[in-house]
Amino acid sequence: MTKVVPQQLLAYSSGREPYHKRLGHYISELFRNNARESKGVMPHGITMRALFEGAQIEPERERRRFKGEVDKALERLKQDGVIGNYWYMSKKNPPEACEIVENRTGRWFDTYLDLFINFSPPESTREHYEI
Repeated sequence: MTKVVPQQLLAYSSGREPYHKRLGHYISELFRNNARESKGVMPHGITMRALFEGAQIEPERERRRFKGEVDKALERLKQDGVIGNYWYMSKKNPPEACEIVENRTGRWFDTYLDLFINFSPPESTREHYEI
């Protein structure tokens, strides 16, 4: 099965928008891998750590800035139709973990890397894979 690569994904600049491009390519691959079994959505989600490893993203030393840039990239991927939606999985993430990350307390970045996230494919991807 051929991977669908939305045109917008190809337009992102590797220099100015590296997280957009890397996350978009990796998430598109996940949609392809999960197309038949689970309509493109990962049945168990993925941790942020595994997402970054799969997308070959090395977290920046400035953790707050890094998380902000990743959040912006995910919102832009959604806005541009590269992904349908994304959400942190409340059934797998304890409320206190989300609070630690939100408030940036303690070893918040380690907690952030362990959060589970999931994605839904955009309509164009669903149509391509007939899901």
